[in-house]
Amino acid sequence: MYAIGEKIIYGEQGACEVSEVGHVAMQGIAKDRLFYTLRPLSGGGTIYAPVDSPVYMSPVMAQAEAEAFLAAIPAIEATYCREVKVTKADAYYKSIFSSHSREALVGMLKGLMGCCTDRRHTLNLRLERISKRARDLLESELSAALGISTAEAQKLLTEALTK
Repeated sequence: MYAIGEKIIYGEQGACEVSEVGHVAMQGIAKDRLFYTLRPLSGGGTIYAPVDSPVYMSPVMAQAEAEAFLAAIPAIEATYCREVKVTKADAYYKSIFSSHSREALVGMLKGLMGCCTDRRHTLNLRLERISKRARDLLESELSAALGISTAEAQKLLTEALTK
């Protein structure tokens, strides 16, 4: 169980801070069920997540781990989606997000960046959204781990991706 004040990754929401742990008074919710009250660190709002939720939850990486991850990014190989059919390509990208692997997200981003460079074109709207979603997740966690703004995390990630 996570403690109040702890920073965690919640699903594809990105980094959140646990602001409360307890029961939630909502109609239709069992009164004895425990929830995390989460505050997303990027954006706003509040998330009420059952403690026993099947949604992926993990502690944000430590500062040293974040620094090592940034240093390792240049060595991560680009991965490419070779699927022509949109439904198969979407399943491929979904599997990367479902893996919750930072390295897989970086490989995918490098592959998408390489597509643009190799073919001298820009990403279509669908791939642009996928790229943004991956960047947002990585930047959110780096920002939380390093105690910096999302803009600073964005700059560090972009520098590491282009080395």
